[in-house]
Amino acid sequence: ANVADTSPHEYKVADDDVARVFYLTHAHTVQQLQEIGVIIRSVGDVSWVNSCSELHAIVMRNKAERVALAAWLVNELDRPVRGRTAKRGGTVPPEFQLSDDPQNLVRVYYLGGSQSAEDYQKVATRVRSAARTYRMYVYTALGALVVRGSAGQLATAEKVIGEMTAQ
Repeated sequence: ANVADTSPHEYKVADDDVARVFYLTHAHTVQQLQEIGVIIRSVGDVSWVNSCSELHAIVMRNKAERVALAAWLVNELDRPVRGRTAKRGGTVPPEFQLSDDPQNLVRVYYLGGSQSAEDYQKVATRVRSAARTYRMYVYTALGALVVRGSAGQLATAEKVIGEMTAQ
């Protein structure tokens, strides 16, 4: 699961450096494409990420594990917007563990419903403050909050999200 896809759109550049092109199928607007790119950059700690709106593509270069994280994020976020994915009933949120630190986890929380972008940002602000994690971003199209942190930080994030979405 935590391995980079060896599709024809992935190229080994140097020792552990990989360049990858992701062609998104459901991110139809420039904003959606840019938000996914920003999530890869900010949550994945990837400095070289560019988007090409004409091709609905994101291009990146980094270590193989960061490319694998980006592939996982694209898989989680490049979904149909119609019907907006709500919280996955009672299941554990999707998670990616970075191998350099077992406490370095990334989860996607689906906030669901028909909340506004402002409402999503309020949840993100509350989570950021309570969990003291700063690598997070909201993908507005799906109402998904992507959070990176330790198991304890993610437990706090989940508690805050549960409290705020139950209101």
